[in-house]
Amino acid sequence: MKGYIKNLFLVLVLVVFFFNLTACGKVMKNDSKIIGTWEYEEKDVYNAIYSFNEDGTGYFSFTIVNEDNTKANDTNKYTYEVKGNKILITYEGDTNVFETEYSIKDNVLTIADIFGDEISLKRK
Repeated sequence: MKGYIKNLFLVLVLVVFFFNLTACGKVMKNDSKIIGTWEYEEKDVYNAIYSFNEDGTGYFSFTIVNEDNTKANDTNKYTYEVKGNKILITYEGDTNVFETEYSIKDNVLTIADIFGDEISLKRK
């Protein structure tokens, strides 16, 4: 009986170990250089923030200043995955995947926005 419990304990330890190893593998898929918060700003007109967390989640937040100086803003959570030089983003509540090429140089993230315009975001 003692041998059975010892073997069962060993199997459970191995299962937990492999589970943690697999979970870490998911994080390693994402480019660690992209992790952090990035900001784009057109002074007094538009501000956008993309945030990429280590666990593959993030958010997009923006503020627009209208002609009458009122502000409109919104924040959208997402999950993301990096594949080569592309970021694949799936916004919460949406099944469509937004895919964009990206590059990082000198703490500047360059991507295409949802309209296809290239934007450069600075690391915050």
